[in-house]
Amino acid sequence: MKISQFHIKIQDSNIVFKSEDHKTMFKRWLAQWEGQEVSLEVTTRKSTRSAEQNRYYWLYLTLIKEETGNEIEDLHSYFKGKFLTKKISEIYGDKYRVTKSTTDLSKGEFCDYLVNISGITGVELPDTTEYFGYSYHK
Repeated sequence: MKISQFHIKIQDSNIVFKSEDHKTMFKRWLAQWEGQEVSLEVTTRKSTRSAEQNRYYWLYLTLIKEETGNEIEDLHSYFKGKFLTKKISEIYGDKYRVTKSTTDLSKGEFCDYLVNISGITGVELPDTTEYFGYSYHK
């Protein structure tokens, strides 16, 4: 797999890496461009959903499974197709749905995704206080 993206922090006008291993990988990556003119793009990293949101999502899918009898992975695929479809593509005459990954959603987009699921299933989103000690709903 070709690496083309690094997550770094800029501090005091210097690049700060998460670890020495990340710094070494970056230097190896840079070496492949030695002697070439290249273009480097820097963007602000978007705040993706948290690990807590991920656990909450799978808990919520478990509650939906208990209500519907559907398998959790089937529910996950269905909701991604319903709410996270980027496009419909075709290969060899077969159409298929290209969906966004839930891991790529920002925290706000992920909350919207959960609300959309709740809207069609009628299964209420559980209060997170019981699971995480605080509520997403307040």
